[in-house]
Amino acid sequence: MHSYSSKTFIYSIPGDLHLIARLRLKTPLEFRDYFDESENLAKEVLEADEFYMQHGRRAVRHEALERMKKIALQIRNAARTGKKVVNKENNGEAEVCAYRILHLKAEMFSEPDRSRGVSMLKNVSEGGKSKAALSKEKHTVWQNLADEYWQKRPKAKIRQVAEKISIETGDKFNTIRLVIKKNKETAEA
Repeated sequence: MHSYSSKTFIYSIPGDLHLIARLRLKTPLEFRDYFDESENLAKEVLEADEFYMQHGRRAVRHEALERMKKIALQIRNAARTGKKVVNKENNGEAEVCAYRILHLKAEMFSEPDRSRGVSMLKNVSEGGKSKAALSKEKHTVWQNLADEYWQKRPKAKIRQVAEKISIETGDKFNTIRLVIKKNKETAEA
C-alpha cells in the first residue's frame, strides 16, 4: 500500500506586487538574486499539488493551479534567460526579463481570484436559469387554476381568483395577482 504525500505550498502575496512599482534592481548581484528567487518560486508552484494563497484561505482550484503552473513555466524560463543576460553584463535586457517576471507573477497570483470570479458568475447564471424555470412552472400552474376558476365563474375579478389560488397553493397573493391574466375566451367557454 502506497502513501502518497501531496506537496502543499502556502504563499502570501507581497502587498506591492500588484502595484508593479519600479524595480529597484541595479547591480548584477541584485538581478541574479531576483532571478534566483523567481526561479525558486516557479519551482515551488510547479511541484505543488495543493496551493494556498494565504493562511486561512481555501485551496486554489485544480484548473486555476494548472493555469498557474503554465505561468510558472514562463517565469522559470524568463529567470533563466535573465541569468544568462546578467552574466553577459547586459543590464537593459536583464531589466526587461525582470519586468516580465514581475508582470507574470501578478498574473499568476491573480489567477485564483479570476478563476473564483468565473466560477461565481457561472453558478449565478445557472442558479438564475433554474430559478426562472421554477417560477415559470409556478406561473403556469397559477394560470391553469385561474382559467379553471374563470370557466366556473366568468365574472370573477382577478383579485378574487388570486385570493382563492393563494389559499389553495400557499403562495403570495400579490405575486399571483400580478401574474395571472384573465383570458376572455377561456372565461366565456
